[in-house]
Amino acid sequence: MLTWAKTNWLVTSYASTAPVIAAGPQNQNVSPNNAITFTVIAGGSAPLSYQWYFNTNSPIAGATNFLFTLTNVQATNAGIYSVIVSNSVGSAVSTGATLTVTVLTDPFVSWQSQYFGCTNCANAAPDADPFGKGMSNTNQFLLGLNPTNPASVFRILSVVPQSNDVVIIWATGGGPTNVVQATGGDVNGGYSTNFTDISGPIAIPGSGDTTNNYRDTGGATNNPSRYYRIRLGP
Repeated sequence: MLTWAKTNWLVTSYASTAPVIAAGPQNQNVSPNNAITFTVIAGGSAPLSYQWYFNTNSPIAGATNFLFTLTNVQATNAGIYSVIVSNSVGSAVSTGATLTVTVLTDPFVSWQSQYFGCTNCANAAPDADPFGKGMSNTNQFLLGLNPTNPASVFRILSVVPQSNDVVIIWATGGGPTNVVQATGGDVNGGYSTNFTDISGPIAIPGSGDTTNNYRDTGGATNNPSRYYRIRLGP
């Protein structure tokens, strides 16, 4: 006698659900020529489809994945990015993520524009010396000087003995660092060109034309006597 086993099957079905965005794209800030990626995390019944948009109403061709990458960001890419996630039931729109593209300006270009109102005119050229101060625009920029003011200079103003010391005062520009140097001299006014640093880097506070001083302790007792000069620090 054969006995047949009876098997019961229970089939449960679930209603399809519309997409739900769990995490939308985030704001980003980047400099030109770099890459960025926006990402969205969404749930809902599969399959999910994606379409990224630029500035709300412009669909981006080929941007149909849960992530969107720009490999070579330029200033024209700055704006708002969002994504619509959809399936057979409905769709969900992410919040917009702002892409900020920070264009770094060359400090020397800004300096040229500040003082000359141009960047490619003859007076603003890096090697120019429009007021005959014996110093190129490049060096005046590095020293924090005003290239359009003949009185804006980098030079020693006085070397004064004070007891056993010597105080050196010089004109310079605020912002960079300066270093005091010295070399040996003779009774006839000659001196060696082998200048060496006698101070560490001296930070010049502020901006614009200013003066600074340095005390060479024991400098008045040196034999042979010293000659001084100031150089731009690191």
